[in-house]
Amino acid sequence: MGADWVVLSLFLFIILYLIVRMTKEVSIMYLMSALAILQWLVGPVVYFSDLNPGMTFEITKMQVGYEEYFDFALPATISFCIGLCLFKVSDHRLDSLINRIKENLPALAPWAKRLIVFAFIADTLVPFTPGAIRQYVLFLGYLKYLGFCVLLLTAIYYKSRSAYLYLGLSILLILISTVKALMFGELVFAIALIALIVLPFIKTRLIYRLSAIFLLTTLVVGIQLIKPMSRAYMWDSRGDTSFVGLYRVIKSSNILSLKNVKSEGFVGYSIARFNQGSVVSWTMSRVPKKVPFENGKTVVSSSLGSFIPRLVWPNKPVAGKAMYEKYTGLKLVGASYGISQLGEAYVNFGVKGGIIFMFFLGLVFNLIQNRIVLNSEMKLSLLFILPILFLHGIKVETDITRSLGFIIRFLIFIGIINMFLKALTAKTLIK
Repeated sequence: MGADWVVLSLFLFIILYLIVRMTKEVSIMYLMSALAILQWLVGPVVYFSDLNPGMTFEITKMQVGYEEYFDFALPATISFCIGLCLFKVSDHRLDSLINRIKENLPALAPWAKRLIVFAFIADTLVPFTPGAIRQYVLFLGYLKYLGFCVLLLTAIYYKSRSAYLYLGLSILLILISTVKALMFGELVFAIALIALIVLPFIKTRLIYRLSAIFLLTTLVVGIQLIKPMSRAYMWDSRGDTSFVGLYRVIKSSNILSLKNVKSEGFVGYSIARFNQGSVVSWTMSRVPKKVPFENGKTVVSSSLGSFIPRLVWPNKPVAGKAMYEKYTGLKLVGASYGISQLGEAYVNFGVKGGIIFMFFLGLVFNLIQNRIVLNSEMKLSLLFILPILFLHGIKVETDITRSLGFIIRFLIFIGIINMFLKALTAKTLIK
């Protein structure tokens, strides 16, 4: 199979490049490239190989052949990665910014502590918030990651006891909110993004970086093992849905044993989980045979919808589940799933147009990251919103509305809050 070695070589190259460069620049675009290759190329390669023990779910089976899929997915993913990594902020300019932030950490730390408290109050209010404004309360809750980055660096450089205290408290609260919402994948992705922002500050040795990657990979495997049991347990209203209760169930089940990691069921589930190409293949089998190409309609509607709140546009098109069901022909019950940026590119522009579109989509992400880094020279804490902006960048269950749309909405929201606070108090949310 011709694409296999190209895919595996590409994946190995981007991983090695990420490891080397993660202490020298903001390398979020390399992580996004690695995840895109993993989900859209490596997953399908493994699916079509002898390593696949058989799929657990019908909806995770590839619906088009090897050649048809890779004739589109391989050049489109490479095009996307080129767009993601085409430009970067110079190492000298980034080092200058890092030194300025280090010097100003003592002044930023008290603000970061208040921000964490405020963010967790917002997280607490989310379940009681009307749907029309819930997303904006969620945005405020995401600011805990910004405060966490500042306090982590303050603790490292200035050995602040209060920073350590707030760090411990924030970690505990993040874990509790993650377990309650069952958003394990989001937590892992947030950890990875925060690490890529912090590492250029602390310049760790290669052995420490490799150890951190190993631990994060182990965490991902552990989450994949316990996730089905955790969701079943937390959704059972008759059970003790506390963090302690869940821990006891996991411990008594012995589900984290090495035997379970090697089992065919777990291997098959993991392949199905990380093979986002299966979703793309469903769209390729359905469009344009049963549903015509959209010619950019979903991209335009998601872009406009990012600027216009649902309060103003009540009938704004819904992405996620609705788009998934329309373009795959599958029905989802009790879940929300996206067709991925790659699937949406195909749905709109077909093979050739989709390849070109993926380059420009990657380029937009790249330019947003670089602009945030450069603007951080005026607002030092702005650098630390990058983990929030790209939290829905490239991961299973996403699409353009959830990735690019989230970035646009969050930036608009932060800009409005900043102007409002400055008019009232002469202070801003982003320092």
